[in-house]
Amino acid sequence: MTAYIDQNVPPLSRDAKEVIELLPPLPLATIGNLVDVTGRPYSRLRPGLDELHEAGLANFAVLGSTDRASPRWFLTDRALPGFESSGPTWHEEANRSELLHRLPQVEGLYRVAGSVTGMGRFEDFQWLDGVSLAAAVRYEMGWAAMFWSGSTERQHPLTKRLERLAPDLLKLTTSDHHPWPAALLFVVTDPWQKELVLRAARSCPWSRGLVYVWCISEGNPPEARVSQWARSGIYQPVKQRGLGGWSWNRRVEASPWAQPGNQALGKLLAAIAQWPEMTTKMGRQVLGEGDTGRSAQRCFTRLVQLDLAQRRGEKGGYRYCLTKRGLSMLCRQDGVKPPMPRSGQDQKQRDKAHEDGLMALSGQFIAAGLPTSDGRRSWEHLGHGGIAPDGMVFLEHGPFGPGWHYLEYELSARGERRVSEKLRGYLSDRRQDNFPVLVVSWNDSAEAVFRRLGRESGLRMLTTTKKRLETSGPLNHPDCWSMYGEPVTIG
Repeated sequence: MTAYIDQNVPPLSRDAKEVIELLPPLPLATIGNLVDVTGRPYSRLRPGLDELHEAGLANFAVLGSTDRASPRWFLTDRALPGFESSGPTWHEEANRSELLHRLPQVEGLYRVAGSVTGMGRFEDFQWLDGVSLAAAVRYEMGWAAMFWSGSTERQHPLTKRLERLAPDLLKLTTSDHHPWPAALLFVVTDPWQKELVLRAARSCPWSRGLVYVWCISEGNPPEARVSQWARSGIYQPVKQRGLGGWSWNRRVEASPWAQPGNQALGKLLAAIAQWPEMTTKMGRQVLGEGDTGRSAQRCFTRLVQLDLAQRRGEKGGYRYCLTKRGLSMLCRQDGVKPPMPRSGQDQKQRDKAHEDGLMALSGQFIAAGLPTSDGRRSWEHLGHGGIAPDGMVFLEHGPFGPGWHYLEYELSARGERRVSEKLRGYLSDRRQDNFPVLVVSWNDSAEAVFRRLGRESGLRMLTTTKKRLETSGPLNHPDCWSMYGEPVTIG
């Protein structure tokens, strides 16, 4: 650990000295992170932190994004001169502000760093800039590369990131040998992002046996038992950043991660990014509250006040889209370049009946607790054309067993030519998966065309019509879905 030269009178206690030497590699850690990562007991860390706080050597901000808001600790400018290193650190105000933008990464990567077994005691953690990995964690028997993949990152950039890993590590090497980690530890935001990471890993055969993926929405990270051996090590000096005239305190005040209901704000922010023109009803479904609940409305209002979302009124309610600032915040958090923002006006130019129908269907899946994703997060290139679904849902039961299913809310394809075009990608032998397809068709006649063409090709597909969907609902009802004429239920 980093040595601290005691400059205080009276000198620090043993507990405080131990804590101040644990904090340098873990800026914005909670006391729980320190317990999990370092293995030190709470009974020693708590009084040590309190003593450092009273001495003005450590401070905290109450923050949370995917976790509940908790005090997150950092060393003050008064403490930093006591360490041997004179270069910038991640505790200084400007660099700490960068970690505020990455707070979901901070929460996730620290938790995973504390779940690794088989590599001995924790020794160091370093945040990285401008390379394919987000951080590196070192234990007494080797080191692991750490990656964050948020919901704004797609499969192709993910694959490119993995392909850049070897040359990036060579740039960061601390010896004459090419460094290599014992594991690639991924933290993802939701189950579909986990699927994208696994797809990217399958396209890089050298990563087999190295990749561990933890999905935040699935609960606490499981134990990651690492048995591989690492080679050499990496190091990157901490960058000197500027504050741009916006202090740490002001940044915290303007951050959604310092607001009441921070976790709900984060869920809605991510959901709006997937489903622009989101209704208040869908917001309630995302938060798991009933039709009379007020939490979603309060969160929407706060996101508008923070200039992260914009509200558009229409008869009977409101719709919400991300602002440019909201989109930029999510992309910066995920380390991707912002796409052209999809404004409310852009969305109105799309087929409103299609978008509203798809949103209503997706909302019902979400309300039932089924992992659901907007189709824009999946694109598979198949040469001439590809697969660009309207959505994806992970069904727990159905005729094809548990697993991901593609959604096609297809009201315009009614004749043989259009239906054939719609199904072409799903019938390709170049597909990377064999996920079944759920098709919502315009009427019985259009459904019959889907059935005939799908049956001829042996496509794993369920169909329904717009009317049956609206009458019966998509889940646990035998009158909604059909597998080539046979009634089936899904849920």
